[in-house]
Amino acid sequence: MVITSLILAHKYNEDVIYTDSAISKACLVETDKIAKMEQFFCYEIGFEFFVEKIEYGIYYKAIKKSAMSNYNESSTSKKNQKNK
Repeated sequence: MVITSLILAHKYNEDVIYTDSAISKACLVETDKIAKMEQFFCYEIGFEFFVEKIEYGIYYKAIKKSAMSNYNESSTSKKNQKNK
């Protein structure tokens, strides 16, 4: 789903896009599988590619919080290993 969302975001926002065969080679996924994943994703989100600013902010904060938490855990782990 992550790969598919990135592919579709690229296609939605850019005037010049990569071909499915180029994406297939880069992602190591068969071209027909990419097309099926894109179609499934579009139907699942109801073809609503626009995200309201408030909704974006909610997800941005959640992802940032998670990333910072993972970073802090990783940093603490590394410091503990150095102190042993």
